[in-house]
Amino acid sequence: MTMEKLIRFAALAFFSIAPMAVATAQDSADYHVTVTLNWTEAAFPVGFPEDPHFSRFIGMTHNERFTLFADGQTASTGLGLVATNGRVSILKAELGEMTRRKRIGSVVEADALKAGAGVVQMTATLTSAHNRFSFATMVAPSPDWITGASGIVLNPDGPWLESLTLPLWVWDAGVDGGQTFTSPDDPLPVKESVRLAATPYFLHPAGLLPIGTVVFVRVR
Repeated sequence: MTMEKLIRFAALAFFSIAPMAVATAQDSADYHVTVTLNWTEAAFPVGFPEDPHFSRFIGMTHNERFTLFADGQTASTGLGLVATNGRVSILKAELGEMTRRKRIGSVVEADALKAGAGVVQMTATLTSAHNRFSFATMVAPSPDWITGASGIVLNPDGPWLESLTLPLWVWDAGVDGGQTFTSPDDPLPVKESVRLAATPYFLHPAGLLPIGTVVFVRVR
């Protein structure tokens, strides 16, 4: 092959490969996820429990065909167990099945927070196929209350967001009839829908108070 043909071949190879490289670079993004909880007696004085804490955090990247929780929907068995006793094993089994169906991309976890206030950090890789992030943790002690975020889209307009900050609310998972932090177990015979926990514990004259925030920062 002559030198002229080699140059032409190299140029054609570059221009055919370069667009694919750009597309691949934009196909995924890494995010640092920082959860800041502010469940303190000063912020939530009504009936504040003696031992406020949060269970192990479990998060996942997923597509639009998976929902961790949503207002008006019923909780899965796995989410119900997270809400009532902080156990994640059944939810992880459910996520394994959703992974097999390609609805879940990856699962991330973080240790429990042994106080009502503190910071928890996770790292997640999102792709164009799994561009949403959700997570949950039990608000403990409680009958079946959780906090977290569900179905957060990190590329709503196409490009990946550089950062995003959202409030975290307390949700009632609808699987236990207890009304106070230390109510005895009262499993409901029929699940109720997931809903915001509009109890006096989390109410302010101006409305519901968020229990914290979640911040997504793109690192790649």
